[in-house]
Amino acid sequence: MCRINEKYIFKLAHILTRKPEFRDVCCIVIMVKQGGGAMDYRFKIWLEEEGEPVLGNGLLNLLNLIRRYGSIKRAAEEMRMSYRQAWGNIKKAETRLGFCLLVKQIGGETGGGAQLTPDARELIAKYEAFRSEVEAAVKDSFVKYFG
Repeated sequence: MCRINEKYIFKLAHILTRKPEFRDVCCIVIMVKQGGGAMDYRFKIWLEEEGEPVLGNGLLNLLNLIRRYGSIKRAAEEMRMSYRQAWGNIKKAETRLGFCLLVKQIGGETGGGAQLTPDARELIAKYEAFRSEVEAAVKDSFVKYFG
């Protein structure tokens, strides 16, 4: 693998951060893979608050699984992580974001569970829309420069 030069990364990041809602929240790593065939690209994006990660693909997947199953434990199992690790990741994100992502129901006769808060659902929707725009911009830029 070879990296795209820093000047190109800065230019792309500048294009993406011109929108006020994107300022100071995205980190982008773009790698260009050159092998025996055609060149391709990969990138990773996540949101940060004061230099600390808040939301990326891992937490997004965890939250979407919690939404599907209504259970932190089941979502963690599907991701092959411990309940403690899943809960720790959620608590770190909540602290950095300043709002709750989940409403937990303590077990009992009907069992426990967890549901996403309205704030969490809104964050996920915005992040997924943001990620889609970034994917389109990266693809367009890749085609422009590497055809």
